[in-house]
Amino acid sequence: MVDSGEPDRYSSDLGDWRLLKVGWATAIDGQQLEQPAAFRGSTLFVPIGGTEFSFPTPSAAALHLNAAWKAARRARTIKQTLAINVLSDDQERYAIQTPEEETAALFDYFEEMVLVAFGSFGAVEAYCNQLIVELATGPIALYRKGGTKVMVSPEEAERTASTEDKLKRIVPDLLGIATPSGKKTWEAYLRIKRIRDAVTHFKRHDQMRQAGRTHEPTVLFDLYALDYFSLPEDAMEVLKYLQPVALQRWMMNPTWKRPFEALRTGTGAKS
Repeated sequence: MVDSGEPDRYSSDLGDWRLLKVGWATAIDGQQLEQPAAFRGSTLFVPIGGTEFSFPTPSAAALHLNAAWKAARRARTIKQTLAINVLSDDQERYAIQTPEEETAALFDYFEEMVLVAFGSFGAVEAYCNQLIVELATGPIALYRKGGTKVMVSPEEAERTASTEDKLKRIVPDLLGIATPSGKKTWEAYLRIKRIRDAVTHFKRHDQMRQAGRTHEPTVLFDLYALDYFSLPEDAMEVLKYLQPVALQRWMMNPTWKRPFEALRTGTGAKS
């Protein structure tokens, strides 16, 4: 740091963008520094009678989101190589079929798309959990079934409150911003949640439909038809909403964007 102005929160002197906590120290042990010094948060483990171990602490939200983007790119690569059969008859009807020899590649594709859903949802929940513990200065109100109100510690709220309640009420209250409920941000969250919940539990009807209900898509079909990058993008929309003043440094990863040839057009998307 040679600039005498306000320290740059995005300076490369602070280290890797993936770190959870970085900043500029202006004093150490009460002694003013001539120039701000960069600091980075670390995870420290000191077992009793053992060897101390530490490492720079990564952002958990960034871990999830980066995993989702990577999985989306891998899924796109796999699907672009999948062969399909187009079947037709004299009535000008046709059917699209993935041949059985593509089963292994199709399995790999679904595996990656499940990771996309998990990573996108995990990024939102991890960031909500971080904010609850960091921002809360006292007990947090939770509402049980029947409307009963209980006051719990931030750690208890982090552990027991639903992600929906965290995002809709708890975190916005701590940030002093409006709830995202009813806004585009909330719709983005619900899109992630629907897919994530379905692939987490994989109920029978999400795997295969019975005869007579084949007009209803399973979550596997949804994953097949889904725009690979839509869920990570939805997660970023939610995360940005929860950063009303300045974007977190770990959100500045330039690779978190869809390839140019897969840019969305209007309300649809190219794959």
